[in-house]
Amino acid sequence: MSRNAQDQMLSQAIALQQRGRLDDAEQLYNAILARDAGNAPALHFLGLLFHQRGQHEQANLRMQQALTHRPNDPVFLDNFIHALITQGRLQDSLPLLQRLLDLNPHNAAAWHDLASVLKRLGGPEDAVDCWRRALAVDPGFQPASLGLGALLRDMSLREEAEAVYRAALERAAHDTELVCALADVLVESGRADAAVSILDGIPRQAAGRPEVHYSRGIAQITLGDFRNAEASFRSTITLDPDFYHAYVHLTSTAKIPVTDSIYAHLESIAHRPTAADDETQVNVHFSLGKMLQDAGEYDHAFEHFAAGNRACRRIRPYSHFHQAGQVSELKAQLDASFISRVRVKGNPTALPVFIVGMPRSGTTLTEQILARHRSVHAGGEMVLLHGMLRRQLGKQYRRSLAAGIASMHDDAIAGIAGGLEARLLELAGDAVRVTDKMPSNFMLLGWLHAMFPNARFVHCRRQPLDTCVSCFTTLFNRGHEFSNDLEDLGRYYLLYLDMMSHWRGLLPADRLLELDYESLVSDPEPEVRRLLEFLGLPWAAECMNFGVTSKTVQTASVVQVRQPLYASSVGRWHHYESHLEPLRRVLGGAA
Repeated sequence: MSRNAQDQMLSQAIALQQRGRLDDAEQLYNAILARDAGNAPALHFLGLLFHQRGQHEQANLRMQQALTHRPNDPVFLDNFIHALITQGRLQDSLPLLQRLLDLNPHNAAAWHDLASVLKRLGGPEDAVDCWRRALAVDPGFQPASLGLGALLRDMSLREEAEAVYRAALERAAHDTELVCALADVLVESGRADAAVSILDGIPRQAAGRPEVHYSRGIAQITLGDFRNAEASFRSTITLDPDFYHAYVHLTSTAKIPVTDSIYAHLESIAHRPTAADDETQVNVHFSLGKMLQDAGEYDHAFEHFAAGNRACRRIRPYSHFHQAGQVSELKAQLDASFISRVRVKGNPTALPVFIVGMPRSGTTLTEQILARHRSVHAGGEMVLLHGMLRRQLGKQYRRSLAAGIASMHDDAIAGIAGGLEARLLELAGDAVRVTDKMPSNFMLLGWLHAMFPNARFVHCRRQPLDTCVSCFTTLFNRGHEFSNDLEDLGRYYLLYLDMMSHWRGLLPADRLLELDYESLVSDPEPEVRRLLEFLGLPWAAECMNFGVTSKTVQTASVVQVRQPLYASSVGRWHHYESHLEPLRRVLGGAA
């Protein structure tokens, strides 16, 4: 067969493959290879054909054979890389990505792919560097801006994420995805009003896209505008019934009866697990769980919450061994001698009030009680501290946070404390106290006390089983991977108790207040008075106006905290009692 005839046959095979006639295309590729076993294009495209069928081993073999003949073909490399990534063989894709970039270091798409792989492999700092390289090559490469911004948000670097989105929008002012991403980070930063404003500025022809309605709904929830938020999420799923993130927020915003057509649609997806990816399954099962919980069908609800958590664990891995090691290191490094040494040079401001505890333990309620006092500014879950730590420690933040903090020079610690104080002063206005209700700050309580000896700490406690059940039945955005398995959840709760016991022995009694959720909801006034007295604030009757707040709220408790104080959440674990044996076994006497 002449070369010209081979080329014609190859073109015909590729055309058949593109039309989905895979068997016919395979016959032609095999005919070419029978006459020319080293025909690299035939090997490569036959490999892609096998990949389309899910025959991954055969696919990879053929594409690797093609590269032995043309090792530097950028198309072959790019296709093989994406096939490996799709298969989840991320490590195998790295040398090919490096080869592609060695051939052309100005390949923005390759830098983007490398960043995405490194992020999934647990190397966020390296991924950030690669995305910045992609944007240095092509400042208008939108996927890199979206990827970098999302990762910076995950890393508690919201200001940097906002800067990335704004820079991208200077080149593509009406890019709807970028506008929605900017709106989302504004909401996370406590500027939901600004988010609504920029969404309202989207041109009419794009304003009807589902992601615009979704982002507007997120902002409206944060502002407490639940009626319009429900309408926004319903518009989202009307335009795109497969926009499953919207269902989670819709069911958390309003009680959707199981007779609603939404329930039937979600059930049809839930019973076809092979037809939906894990991310979809997470959203579908948590939405169904919430609807059934509202209907009082607790056993069926738990089945969906459990399925949602299993799917969540597949995409958000968690290591209790790593978490326990981190706690052990923090206790060893941040001991009495460390605290005494750092406290001598601590920042004297009394502005900060750190509200800590397990998630779903009443931290949001406590902050919103304080937010009604004229002398308090509610800062929400402030990520500024962790962002500054990441900048200071780099990869050490992930590898050994305790060792990184313990090895910081006095100037670095003073710089972080000064930076935090400056931000608190910006927020405070006329307030004399600014709250930070990041629950997980309980891990760093001793270091925070050493940096700010005059700061106050409020530890929110709640009945262990109620706390854990509330975590298990809540879909968190990120950072709560321990909650996706009942045994891991119990183990994490024990680590939390251990950590708080450690700090309780090191902090002065007048710097730490223990506040029990059950006491707060059953007889609130004495607890509120005790809280205000602890913070050195005069009594303010408006702090008793539960459910009335003009503040934005960005946590999973956004709906509950805007309702009158209720005690129905006390003892809620009993609804799920028959399913909790793994959790109770781990908690033991702590339950």
